[in-house]
Amino acid sequence: MSQDRKQATRQRWLELLQSHRADFDAAGSEQFWSPARDCASRDELRALQNEKLKVLTPFLYENSDFYRHRFDSLRLTPADIQTVDDLLKWPPVDKKEMVEDLMANPPWGTYTTHNDALWNERGWSLFTTSGTTGHHGFSLFQVRPGTVVLGQRPGTVVARCQAR
Repeated sequence: MSQDRKQATRQRWLELLQSHRADFDAAGSEQFWSPARDCASRDELRALQNEKLKVLTPFLYENSDFYRHRFDSLRLTPADIQTVDDLLKWPPVDKKEMVEDLMANPPWGTYTTHNDALWNERGWSLFTTSGTTGHHGFSLFQVRPGTVVLGQRPGTVVARCQAR
């Protein structure tokens, strides 16, 4: 996978998300946060979902080893998943599959679309699952760029611990 394709698909995904950003910082009305989205017809929502899937699938394929492997093992390409109807070809990802990936690729697994440099630049938080299935799952979540969370700034590593 070329660095150019990775970056191009990431840029296209981010641009699409930005183009559909509505009522992000404040509610659009008294009744609905985003009236254009919350009150959209079924056809409008399906068109939006299809538009996003068409851009999301190449982004995941180029930027996540987990999803690239999944596409390949299912003998699919991003072009095979372009609409909501195409999702019938894509079995749901289950926890067993995520745990297997995590165990084979510690400490975070390979599903993320961010490399360590991007996580360090933008900041992140680490969350774990309870481990009821026998394995704790770990998830990294990005802190919105420019946001300061509990004094955390890009490049700062913060540990948050909780006792049970």
